[in-house]
Amino acid sequence: MPAPEPLPGPAPSPREVAERRQPPVTRREIVAAAAPEAAAQPPARMMPATAESVSRIGKLTPRRRAQLVFGLRRR
Repeated sequence: MPAPEPLPGPAPSPREVAERRQPPVTRREIVAAAAPEAAAQPPARMMPATAESVSRIGKLTPRRRAQLVFGLRRR
């Protein structure tokens, strides 16, 4: 009597089959971009941040200031 054929082993799980198909993951290091260097010299003339330089009205002359102040009071 011939010897019975050995039973096949358990079938590999779908996960194992997928792992065999995919190439190994190559890891790359993330290199941060170099920080831009600050200007060697500050701007020649620093403008002080005053209300006049920031305002949209522009430079206040005494006449303009009076127009603004009294115009606001009339309302």
